[in-house]
Amino acid sequence: MLVYGEITSINGHNAKMKVNHKNFQETGWLYIPQYVTHGDKSSNIYEIGTEVAAITSETFDEGCIVGAVYNKTDTGTTNDKNIKTIIFSDGSVIEYNKQTHIFTLDLKGDANITAQKVVINGDLEVRGNVSDTKGSMQKMRDTYNEHTHSNGNNGANTGTPNGGMN
Repeated sequence: MLVYGEITSINGHNAKMKVNHKNFQETGWLYIPQYVTHGDKSSNIYEIGTEVAAITSETFDEGCIVGAVYNKTDTGTTNDKNIKTIIFSDGSVIEYNKQTHIFTLDLKGDANITAQKVVINGDLEVRGNVSDTKGSMQKMRDTYNEHTHSNGNNGANTGTPNGGMN
């Protein structure tokens, strides 16, 4: 039986939840389908209060969540079929536009990448500071941009930087 309702309880470890369907009867624990579960694993647990569609037994004690559904309060993110978006409750956004080929990642916090090596095939533009374990690029500029011209400032070769980087 297909039912619609709001999530009332969540057991994330077992990927199950209960739904209070439109007749105001709470279901038993319903399975939450995941992208992968064996070997590789994924997790997409809905929040309490999310409206979902579910297929249940006639007694509502067994079944499976089909997916979340939009309603008058929770509406879609875009009308553009070319844009795939996830908008998180903290305002962070992951978006890809397959027409313009632009991937947007707008995080309201930090991003951590752990890898043996990060390779970027293309230009890199940074609108902020760049640092490594030894210091910042600005510190390098401050150190190496200061130098003395041996014959004044009329095109002669310059001397070595006045200071060194540690």
